[in-house]
Amino acid sequence: MAVDAKITSKSLAKVLNNLNKEISKIEGRSLSGLVDAAFFVKNRAIKQTPIELGNLRASGYVVWKKGEKGSSGSFKQRDGKPSASTMSKLRSGHTAATSINKAKTIGKNNSTVTIGFSAFYSIYVHEINKNYRRGGWKFLESALKDNTKKILSIIAKRAKIK
Repeated sequence: MAVDAKITSKSLAKVLNNLNKEISKIEGRSLSGLVDAAFFVKNRAIKQTPIELGNLRASGYVVWKKGEKGSSGSFKQRDGKPSASTMSKLRSGHTAATSINKAKTIGKNNSTVTIGFSAFYSIYVHEINKNYRRGGWKFLESALKDNTKKILSIIAKRAKIK
């Protein structure tokens, strides 16, 4: 006995429309997962930055196509140090770094997230091994390497079909 089934263009369009709605939800949740994972990594990296470099910690940021969060660059001056010109350099560098990286996401797919540190000396601290009292070099790299499973878990949890 054969089953007679008709697929009309209306029924196919409805199925495709529903499928595309679900896919866009997954894409949105995937971006949310990426953003959550990026903040997790940023926070882990901040914990690993040398403690004596508080303004380096304050320079951490996360940006994506539709926003930036937790990236105010709240730099502090204690007892006149660092100098006013250095503070200005830290603030303007932070604004430039977040703006440039946000601009790089324009025209790319929705799922581009950037994690970084804007302090002008961050690359040197990250790449040069020194003896710090607490924390150390490769703080961003090790935050990524040491937490790969957790990062993937955060993304996967958000991207599930609901």
